[in-house]
Amino acid sequence: MGYTTYIAHLVRDDKGAWREHLLIDHLCAVAELAKGFCAKFSAANMGYVAGLWHDLGKYQNTFQERIRKLTGYDVDEEGLSGSTPNVDHSSAGGILAAQRWGLDHPITYAILGHHCGLQDREDVKYRIENKKDLLQLSLQNADEKVYQSIWVLEKPCLKAPDDVSFFYRMLFSALVDADRLDTEKFCEPEKSAIRQHGLTLEEYDKTLDTYLEDIEQNAPNTKVNQLRKKVRSHVVAQAKLEPGFFSLTVPTGGGKTLTSLSFALKHAVAHKKDRVIYAIPYTTIIEQTADVFRGIFGEDKVFEHHSAVDPQKESLKNRLLAENWDFPLIVTTNVQFFESLFSANPSQCRKLHNIVNSVVILDEVQTLPLAYLKPIIVCLKALVNNFRVSVIFCTATQPALSSQNTADMKFKGIDNIRELAPDVKELFSLLKRVEIRLPEDLNQRQEWAKIAEELEKHRQVLCIVNSRKDARDLFKCMPQGTIHLSALMCPAHRSHVIQRLKEQLANGEMVRVISTQLIEAGVDIDFPVVYRALSGIDSIVQSAGRCNREGKLPELGKVYIFVPPSESPRGHLRMCERTAKAVIEDFGDPLAMESYKRYYEELIWKRGDGLDEWHILEKMRSLQFAKIYEEFQMINNDGISVLVPYGKGKHLMEELMKASEQTHIRALLREATRFMVDIPRASFINLQKNGCARFLHDAVGVIERDDLYDESLGLLLDDPFYYKVEGLII
Repeated sequence: MGYTTYIAHLVRDDKGAWREHLLIDHLCAVAELAKGFCAKFSAANMGYVAGLWHDLGKYQNTFQERIRKLTGYDVDEEGLSGSTPNVDHSSAGGILAAQRWGLDHPITYAILGHHCGLQDREDVKYRIENKKDLLQLSLQNADEKVYQSIWVLEKPCLKAPDDVSFFYRMLFSALVDADRLDTEKFCEPEKSAIRQHGLTLEEYDKTLDTYLEDIEQNAPNTKVNQLRKKVRSHVVAQAKLEPGFFSLTVPTGGGKTLTSLSFALKHAVAHKKDRVIYAIPYTTIIEQTADVFRGIFGEDKVFEHHSAVDPQKESLKNRLLAENWDFPLIVTTNVQFFESLFSANPSQCRKLHNIVNSVVILDEVQTLPLAYLKPIIVCLKALVNNFRVSVIFCTATQPALSSQNTADMKFKGIDNIRELAPDVKELFSLLKRVEIRLPEDLNQRQEWAKIAEELEKHRQVLCIVNSRKDARDLFKCMPQGTIHLSALMCPAHRSHVIQRLKEQLANGEMVRVISTQLIEAGVDIDFPVVYRALSGIDSIVQSAGRCNREGKLPELGKVYIFVPPSESPRGHLRMCERTAKAVIEDFGDPLAMESYKRYYEELIWKRGDGLDEWHILEKMRSLQFAKIYEEFQMINNDGISVLVPYGKGKHLMEELMKASEQTHIRALLREATRFMVDIPRASFINLQKNGCARFLHDAVGVIERDDLYDESLGLLLDDPFYYKVEGLII
């Protein structure tokens, strides 16, 4: 049977009356939204057609029957009886696109994937060949203006063959966001109103200028502050340069965070860009940066998006912004940024079209994972060359990203990066605040007890080691009152400890800290003495940035390099340690620019296929979106996030045990992220076997023994040295 009206969505209003979202209205509205989004990358007509055809399958009588039954809108109508099975309503439009423009057309993939996600080419081919009947069932009822018009579609002018898969994702993103925004506008109009912000980048730029001018006028007239002012003035004067790739190479403590943001805002205003995205490698420092920005611009003018957002900042508006990033200033993680760009998931990809025409700051760029470096470089070049993005690489130790083509080095990198800082070599010389003390023999390992003896000679000292196990082994040898920091402490615990040690430093109290490398990038602390276990030169430089950071000592700060009892964990860390050792033996001072230039040459230019270990580029060329999504994981997924009994974590554990309603469970899980620790899957299984941990709601592991979480050390796992005696009694 046919219908007089075809419905996309049905909802009841406040008085209980039904409201019909007519299908033709939904299709046309989504088409217009997607057209506007795609116009920013010269694909307006593609966006329009994708929007117009995305729900073509809802013209099937079976879909119309189902939506009426599910809502109870028409249950008594003759002929509407029986069950209401799912109806495939996304295949019809994709099949029509394939018939018009071919199997591999971006519109085909976007429509077929707008609910289930972007699929691999073989799966797309299978759907088109096996679901052709759905198209005819839809067209027999569809409004003719939906499918009979002839559109002249744009031919993407992409700069490189490897850019193609990102064009698919951008079109897909625009369609998904347009579809969900129009659906939300009809079904939940109050949410649409919350999304509106009315903020402009010009306002941000003026606010930051005022803040920085005030800081510079009132800051002590130290050598470091003079250089910070000089650097900022030099950098922002270049804001009108043509969009593209930039680097900002400034020594740690040289003010690069706010300098890079100032440049980004002025560059965005000059070139009429839509937003600034500040990407940071670690959640341990992202909150610090976001809090600095909020202190400058205001609490509601900075959007923070990462897995460990403080629940107090997790408002409905923030959750809505997380869906599509439609906001002027975004602070996020490298993981969130890049995994979204290589995703096939509609929810993750929804935000991608809002990266178009933006300025992206990649802070501590040296931390980009080498195993994915080739696809990341291809991705960044695609954004700059095709999607009007400017990228700023920020760090004290710029990785060697330029192309090389010699007998022993083959690397296709980025060849047009413009340095924003003034004479970098001179800048590093002027901002020298520490001296490196190397061991006499880099092959002679030291025992933890001996290292502890050295640390005890200092009232205020930071020691950074290469693994969580190393941190604990050294901590065992230290006197009472020593502070421990590692990723076996949940984010809320680490934040509390870092705040406490900052206060101790400021008050001139005795403070000795043993930490893993989580503290060495971005955490704003200043010790007179730092010890660093032999590691990659980038890590050594970052560790040195925690020493005499403000240049207030009467002499240079001291950074001692020592060779720990055992090598770094296998893999990337061990490779970095061995490379650094060879470079130091050749050049001496690891802080010399020549040292880390050679270091990156060895790590990057000579690594070859190791820069694309999962062959992502090959999969991109064959349109294997789902496989890429599975394999592009910047964080090792062979682990379990466990909720630990620290602070509010204990209460959240109890609430989760009682919760049954899904919305409540999701809210509790969001809040619980600050009280979670990532551990190896094998360790979790071992804890399960011993009755110490279990899963809740098939979503989160929980630690059930309070004595396994220590106020100083965090989660104890399998180290009986720290177990409380009562916990060992059977």
